[in-house]
Amino acid sequence: MPHDHVQASVSEPPSEPPASPAPDSSAADEMRSIMAAFDAFQTKATDLTDTYGRLEAEAARLSEEVTRKNQELAEKQVLIEAMQAFGESASSLEETYSRLESQVEHLNNSLRAIVDSLNHGVIAVDLEGRITLFNRAATELTRRTEEEVIGRVYADVFPNHPTILLETLRGAQAHVQEFEDYFGANGGRKRHMEVTTALVLNDQGDVRGAVEVLRDLTERREMQEQLERSKVHAALGEVSIAIAHEIRNPLGAIQLYMETLRDGGLEGDERDRMFDHVFNGIKLMNSTISNLLQFTRPVLTAADFQNLSPMLDQALALAEHAIRVEHVEVTRDYPPIGLMCHVDESQFVTALLNVLLNAVQATASKDSRAITVRARRRDPDPMDRPMADGYGGVPWVEVEVADNGCGIHPDMLERVFTPFVTTKDDGIGLGLPIVHKVVEAHGGKVTVDSTEHVGTRIRILLPVYRPREDHEV
Repeated sequence: MPHDHVQASVSEPPSEPPASPAPDSSAADEMRSIMAAFDAFQTKATDLTDTYGRLEAEAARLSEEVTRKNQELAEKQVLIEAMQAFGESASSLEETYSRLESQVEHLNNSLRAIVDSLNHGVIAVDLEGRITLFNRAATELTRRTEEEVIGRVYADVFPNHPTILLETLRGAQAHVQEFEDYFGANGGRKRHMEVTTALVLNDQGDVRGAVEVLRDLTERREMQEQLERSKVHAALGEVSIAIAHEIRNPLGAIQLYMETLRDGGLEGDERDRMFDHVFNGIKLMNSTISNLLQFTRPVLTAADFQNLSPMLDQALALAEHAIRVEHVEVTRDYPPIGLMCHVDESQFVTALLNVLLNAVQATASKDSRAITVRARRRDPDPMDRPMADGYGGVPWVEVEVADNGCGIHPDMLERVFTPFVTTKDDGIGLGLPIVHKVVEAHGGKVTVDSTEHVGTRIRILLPVYRPREDHEV
């Protein structure tokens, strides 16, 4: 029964009975017992109510505790699952890292194998100039082992080598240089080396060091020297044949004329004519030998900074006799001043005279024979790259001799500067080779353009001043 109902029934006083006779003592005792029982019941009911309240509060507390514990368990479960997932991810990452590490090691080994397979020495340094890479070819070339040099300063290991690797590291500019050196602690044969340097950059373009490549050019140079010697021997053979041919022909004629003179019987004009033939033959041999000596003699230029125009006039004056005899019309197209350059007067006049006489002879087959001598100064033009590059951007003087003669066959055009190559019956083929040699000694260039039956144009290009000289123009 609910507590409040019990309380009500106990607390209500009994209705007053009608007046009756006083009960006996036993009924009173029974009533007191009943009242005491009700009091005891009421006390127990109160205790039960308090206990129920405490139980209800404890139940609420326990419910909260259970809820909190469940929440903690849920959080721990999430943490456990997260840790399991992390563990799986960490394991996967570890496997990935291991694979990447293996791949990097494989790539490093492959790269090292490639570098070691190169025939050229490869040496790399870090930002402090300490050697970080030294391949097999570098070991063979320098006679130093990798263990001896790795981690050491480059300048300490190779004090006698060119310093361009360190210069590249400091100046951020690649270099190429050739040098000769003895390799090995105990010396050895002298080797001709080429060293090429470059910067080492990372993916972001930051400088991480520098690298040099050593190329041993010794065998190549020896082969080139052997080839040059072979060419010289072959050229000497050709020259010997040409000289023998050029001298034997007039010498045979001289011998024949001298035998005729020795036998006698010649008088007057016939005898004089025979002597003229002998003298002409001797003169031809002397001319051949003189030209040969001029071609083989080293060109020693005594160049002065002077005007070319008077030299053009001088060369034309020396050729005037041949020009008049052959009835050749000459056109001059050059200014009296303004053609300043460094030139050796005597050598340049001799070279130009050769060109003019060739032009005169080339017009022999034409009815109207003409030569044009043109000269002008040309300043560097950014659009004319071959010329600008050829002289380092300095001005030059261009001299041109053009004729309307027979021209040169294309097969012969490639050999016009080769000694003893000529199309003339009375020539020895040294005129243009001498011109070429003189012009090159002046740091210039000579070109030939020709079309058969139309004419030939020879251009001589002389720099106003040498690229390495500091002359005011």
